[in-house]
Amino acid sequence: MRRGEPQHLGEILREAVACPAKTTRSRLARAREAWAQAARKKVAAHTRVTSLAGGTLHVHVDSSALLAQIDGFLREEILTRLHETWPAGNVLDLRLRLEDEEP
Repeated sequence: MRRGEPQHLGEILREAVACPAKTTRSRLARAREAWAQAARKKVAAHTRVTSLAGGTLHVHVDSSALLAQIDGFLREEILTRLHETWPAGNVLDLRLRLEDEEP
């Protein structure tokens, strides 16, 4: 199958069951690509997607000022672009954390 062609659901499920770690890594890689597009270069350069769980994209941010800007002004805009860029990702929310902050 060539990249970009539709796949049958059965094929996708067989791949996921055969290699769940690969599917998770692929999903995270896709989430990172979608974030880079949705957040734009200036924001993406100072952030790092760490996981996607339960519809929440977890993103580490390298400065408190940028974290506040994303949280206060850019969140809805970025979420809208994420839905446009990667509708299959089902990203419903962002969880932002300072890069050096403990979990």
